Amino acid sequence: MVAERYQGTLADVAQSGYVFSEQQLLSILVQVARGLRHFHMLNLVHLDIKPENIYIASNGLYKIGDFGLVCRADSHEVVEVCIVWVGLILI
Repeated sequence: MVAERYQGTLADVAQSGYVFSEQQLLSILVQVARGLRHFHMLNLVHLDIKPENIYIASNGLYKIGDFGLVCRADSHEVVEVCIVWVGLILI
């Protein structure tokens, strides 16, 4: 297994006191929305989206992590998820 390197989480940046520009916030929102769209296309629900689970990749892109509570949209059972990162985020 190969893990991608991360610089931290969105929570880490927010706690540091850094103030995002509107453009940065829009970019982060779009990246997270694309990841969630991909999950929903697979009939999966993350169930734990929060700043601590939005990771900053070494290339500066934001990616969803921590899939411990992922479940199928039509069930309450937690499922194991294997994600392959391609492109911007979960595409």
